[in-house]
Amino acid sequence: MLYNDPHRWGFTFQSNAQLTLAKLHAQPAKAAIKVMERSIYSARYCFVENLYRKYRFLFELNSYNLVVFFFKSNSSKC
Repeated sequence: MLYNDPHRWGFTFQSNAQLTLAKLHAQPAKAAIKVMERSIYSARYCFVENLYRKYRFLFELNSYNLVVFFFKSNSSKC
């Protein structure tokens, strides 16, 4: 759905991805090292930026700013 209609699903997907990643990062690790496939940093600086740059006129600025705000408010907790 995201790739077929990025304007409709880009913000929804990235919001959900960042929320899920923030929850996973906040969980205590069972071992001394926690290996994760994707971080909230890669979500923000790779995926959100790519969506915004590629679909700048489709990905609403308010949606972009909200995802960036969510990242900034949660990145210090991870």
